[in-house]
Amino acid sequence: MRLLQGMSKSDLLALQVGAISGLMDPEDVTDLIQATNSLWIYPGVFRKEVPHAKLTSEKCSTGFVNVREVIFRTNLCDLVASQMVMRLRLCYQGAVNCVIGSDTAAGNLAYAVGRLLGACVYPMHKVKTEIDGKQAEEQTYTGPKLPAGWTVLRVEDLITTKKSVCAVKAGFSKVNPEAVFLPYVLSVVDRRDDLTDPEVDGGQLISLVQYKIQTWEPGKCPLCDLGSKAIRPNTPAGWAELTQAVA
Repeated sequence: MRLLQGMSKSDLLALQVGAISGLMDPEDVTDLIQATNSLWIYPGVFRKEVPHAKLTSEKCSTGFVNVREVIFRTNLCDLVASQMVMRLRLCYQGAVNCVIGSDTAAGNLAYAVGRLLGACVYPMHKVKTEIDGKQAEEQTYTGPKLPAGWTVLRVEDLITTKKSVCAVKAGFSKVNPEAVFLPYVLSVVDRRDDLTDPEVDGGQLISLVQYKIQTWEPGKCPLCDLGSKAIRPNTPAGWAELTQAVA
């Protein structure tokens, strides 16, 4: 059931947790993300005259979503956190002792979720490392060692692959090997290649909205082959050019 249908952009950006009741529809979540001007999906069939996204990873993509623009607004962060907790409680009624999320935006979201659950929240930190001669990123935990058997819930703002989720678990487990990870992973957006897979790193993925977005490695992009311009969406000029494309 749509809860936010018909709301103006200013009304959406001003939403507070108590303003609505019940579960938001995925289209409602899309309305929130669009209100922060942070969602672009390739319009229609592939065409030369319509540009596409060039991601930080250098991959080409038919979509771009920046959930951080939602999470950095505290009222909207609290709103999506409450929606995530509501969905969790449909599956799990037990205790949650600790909530963790990857650095950085997911950390803000983890705090909001943890506050609603009455759980401890300790931040993870992204660090550069080298594995087999290649640059890589790890998530490290610098908080205190927690009591054995504490239940831990993982929260993410966006899931594209299981890479960040696994890195958070690995970093946390180095200090807390006796922690019990709940078999659930919460996320605002699920944009994995396989949206039918119900699990991420051994946990049932509970997301608020899913987006089917195609990505290609450099040199393998059919849009580039057509002559479509690849644009980096994480700059003001790039974002403007991308979002003003012909529909």
